[in-house]
Amino acid sequence: MERHITIGIAGHVDHGKTSLVKALTGIDTDRGKEEKERGLSIEAGIALFLNHLGLSISFVDVPGHVDFLKNTIRGLSCVDGAILVVAADEGIRPQTKDHLRLLEFFGIKKGLVVLTKIDLVDGELLEIARLEAEELMKGTSLEGSPIIPVSTKEGIGLTDLRTEIIKMARSSPLKDLHGPFRLWVDNVRTVPGIGVVISGTVFSGILARNETVILLPQGIEAKVRSLQSHHVSVERVLAGQRAGIALSRISEKEVSRGMLLCKPGELEVYPYLNVEISIPKDLHNPITNRQKVRCYIGTSMNKCIVVLPNETPLQPGQTGLAQLRFINPVCALPLDPVVLTPLNHPGILGGGKVMELTREKLRPTKAKRFISRLEAIREGKVETYVEEVLKSSNRILNPQQISKTTALASATIERELERLLRHGRALHFTAKGYFSSERLQDMCEKAMDLINEAFNQNPFKDFVALDELKSKLMGSLDDELFQAIIKKLRDDKKIYVSDGHINRMHISSQIPKGKQEIINQILEYAKQSAFVPFSADTFWKAYNQIHNKNQVQVLLEYLYRRGILVRFKNKRYMLASLINEIMERIKEVISEKGFLALEDCRRVLGYGRTVCVWVFEYLDSIGFTKRVGMIRVLNDDAMYRNEPIILGDENAK
Repeated sequence: MERHITIGIAGHVDHGKTSLVKALTGIDTDRGKEEKERGLSIEAGIALFLNHLGLSISFVDVPGHVDFLKNTIRGLSCVDGAILVVAADEGIRPQTKDHLRLLEFFGIKKGLVVLTKIDLVDGELLEIARLEAEELMKGTSLEGSPIIPVSTKEGIGLTDLRTEIIKMARSSPLKDLHGPFRLWVDNVRTVPGIGVVISGTVFSGILARNETVILLPQGIEAKVRSLQSHHVSVERVLAGQRAGIALSRISEKEVSRGMLLCKPGELEVYPYLNVEISIPKDLHNPITNRQKVRCYIGTSMNKCIVVLPNETPLQPGQTGLAQLRFINPVCALPLDPVVLTPLNHPGILGGGKVMELTREKLRPTKAKRFISRLEAIREGKVETYVEEVLKSSNRILNPQQISKTTALASATIERELERLLRHGRALHFTAKGYFSSERLQDMCEKAMDLINEAFNQNPFKDFVALDELKSKLMGSLDDELFQAIIKKLRDDKKIYVSDGHINRMHISSQIPKGKQEIINQILEYAKQSAFVPFSADTFWKAYNQIHNKNQVQVLLEYLYRRGILVRFKNKRYMLASLINEIMERIKEVISEKGFLALEDCRRVLGYGRTVCVWVFEYLDSIGFTKRVGMIRVLNDDAMYRNEPIILGDENAK
C-alpha cells in the first residue's frame, strides 16, 4: 500500500528550518525574490524528501516570523507529522510555542524535535536546550517525541534524523483514501502552453485525469487536463500526495488560494459551523460572545463571528462549544480542524474542530438543546443526538445527510430513527427521510394559529390561500411536510380546503362591532345610486369623509365577495339585485333592434356612454352579451336563460 506523508517543518524565525530542509533534500524552499533579500521565509515551501518503494515523504517549510503567521497556519493545515525546530543557541522562543499550539490544533500526534546550530554551543547549553524542549512538550500531543541534535553546517546528526523521519512516516496515520476528493488550493499560476495550474495537498479521495471538478465556495466548474506530483506526470493523485493540477475551462483570475477543489455534488457550503474550541492555558486573551475573528480551515481564511451558547467568555485553559457565523459560506467536513486568530493583528486566539455543519442559527432560547446535541456528538451518543435533532428540526431528516454533517455512522443513525418510528415518535416520508411526530403536532398548532390570526385580523376574509399559509409558516418548508400538516388539520376536522383555499370548520367570521353601521350606510347609498356605479371615494365624500376610506374599500370587497354588490373593472360597485333588471332592459332593446350599441346607454341606464361602458363590459365578462365590432348581441343561450346569474364573479359563464 502506498504511503504519502507530509511533514511540517515548524519553529521560530531564524532557527534554521530552511537550512535543515536544504541539508536533507538539496532543495532551497526560499525561492521568492523578497525571501532571498530578507533572508527569511514568507511563504510555505515544499520539498520532496523521499519517494521510494511506496513511501513518499514531503516537507512543508513554514515561515517562522509572526508577521507571516497566516502562511504558517495554511502550510501546517495539510501535514501528517511534524519536525519542531529549536535553535540550541536561543532555545524556546514565542513562535516555537505558537507553532506547537498549531500542531496540536491540527491533531498532529507524530513528531520530532530537532535542536539545530549545535556547532554554536557547548555541551552544557545543548543540555539546557534539550531540557527546555522536553519541558515544552509535556502535556502536549508531542510529549515523548525524540529530540535530535543537528548541525547542518557540519553535517552532524543528519543520518540519525533521516532514520527517525522515515520511522515517523511509516507510523503516521494516513489521510482518508475513501472519502470525497478534497484539495485545498495553496498556489495558483498560469504555465505557458498548459494553462491554469493549481497546487495543494490531497486531503482525501482520489482524482484522475479528465475528471470534472468544482471549486468551492464559488461553485466554478473546470476539467482536469493533466496531473503532476512533484513535477512527475501521473494519471491520478491520491490522499496525502502533493498535486499540481492543470485545469481547462477556467482562467487564473477565477481561482485563488483558499478555494477547495472537489468533485461536483459531493460537498456543500454552509453559513454556520458548530465547533469545539480550546484556548491554551498560556495564552492571555479570552474569546468573548459575538467576537469577530479570522477562522482558518485548510488553506482558507474566513471572517466570522463567534457565538457562545451561554454568552459567557471562554477563558484561557478552557474548552467550550460555539457557533461560527461566516460572512460568506464555507466548505468543511465534521472533524476538520479550525484555528481562530484576531481580526486585525497576528496571533492565536484558539483552535479546535468542526462538530456539526448547519444552516440553523444558534438562538439564546435554543442554547440548552444546542449544548446537549453537540455533547452527544462529542461522546458518540447517537441516540441522544438523533432525538435532539429530530425534535428541533423543521426539515425531513435523511440518515446519510445527518452522517455527512456530524461524522456519526449512517447505519447507526438509521437504526435509531427506525426505533423512534416503531414507537410512534417519528414519521417516515418515502424516499426523503424522517420527521418528529411531536414536531409535526407543534407545526400543526402553529399553522392553525396563523389561520385563526388571518381571519381575526380581517373578519371579511373569505379564505387563506395555501401558499400564503406556507410562506407564513416557513418559506423553505418541504412541500411533502406541508401537505402532511394540511392533511392532519383536515383529518382533525379543523379546516377544509377547496381550490387551493383554506377555511375553518364550523366557524363563521363575525362582523366587528361598529362595522355593521357602515355596511348599512353603504347599502343605503348603493340603493340611492341605483344604476349609477360608485366607488369607495364617492361614498366617502358623500358621508363627509367621516369614515376611513381604506376600511370602506375593505367593506365594499366584503359585500362584493358575498354577491351583494357587483364590481366593475375600475373598482366601481352596484347592487347585484339591479343587474337582472338591467338585463331585461337590454333584452328589450336587442329584441327591437337586433343589437345593443353605446347610443342605447341613456335608454337602458339613464346616463351617457363614459360610465355606461363599464356596465356593458361587465355583462360581456359574465357571458350575458358579446361584443361584435362596435355592437353587442346576446350570447346564444342568454335569450332563453331563466335562472339567475351568479353574481359577484366576473368569470361566471
